[in-house]
Amino acid sequence: MLFKEGGIDSSAQIRAFEDTWDWTEETVRLFTELKKHPSPKIAILTNSLAEFIGHNPMMAYLVNMTARLIPLHGVLKPTGSLYLHCDPTASHYLKIILDVVFGKQNFRNEIVWCYRGGGVPKNDFANRHDIILRYSKTDDYYFNVDAVRIPYSTFNTQN
Repeated sequence: MLFKEGGIDSSAQIRAFEDTWDWTEETVRLFTELKKHPSPKIAILTNSLAEFIGHNPMMAYLVNMTARLIPLHGVLKPTGSLYLHCDPTASHYLKIILDVVFGKQNFRNEIVWCYRGGGVPKNDFANRHDIILRYSKTDDYYFNVDAVRIPYSTFNTQN
């Protein structure tokens, strides 16, 4: 369970991960720093997310991710790209954070990674995908499409 709303398990959440995020002393410290961040956009975003989401494990996760994404942006080369793998329960929040940290103009792509496995629900679609958000630091990013291209003839649709 990634997070609970008001102490009640949310049936919409995917039980894909065993790890959860809590409001530890370190998370509270990071949250306080982000709310007073020198970049007004980071401070506004942090405060707005907390107002909207509340103080639950999802917000603790987003605080910790924001605190890690800011220095990652700082050390990334101008030609570099970031690929962030996440599940669909957090991808929409992380995209907003990345838009603020990297700039919405540096969003390059959202990759939907589909897979099979497990049972198939009778009353819903199966939860069978993750999200990879791709951002660059500048417009001068390096991308080698041949390194990731899969020829149609070798792609196995049964997997």
